[in-house]
Amino acid sequence: MGMGQFLLCGDCGHEFFATEAFNCGMVGEVSTPVVCPEHGLGSASVGVNLLEGGEIGPLVSARPTFPCSTCGKESPRWDEIACPKCAGNQLQNNGIVCSD
Repeated sequence: MGMGQFLLCGDCGHEFFATEAFNCGMVGEVSTPVVCPEHGLGSASVGVNLLEGGEIGPLVSARPTFPCSTCGKESPRWDEIACPKCAGNQLQNNGIVCSD
């Protein structure tokens, strides 16, 4: 159901794993990657469960922030372009992971 990739920043050398803009696990809970100022790149629940009939509508997909799963602070969604550590844009793909 989901896909993610291992990335390496060519600017600062930061290696990290990132998921798609909206990702779903086995229990149907949808999450999105956010960049918390304190915890860096992490996953945040969007409040939608696909197995319970929920859907990712325009209000969810357009929302710019979601609460960090570690501290609860509203954090911006990762733009999938900039390094979450240094904001550099020299990201290199080091592998893709697909999961059910």
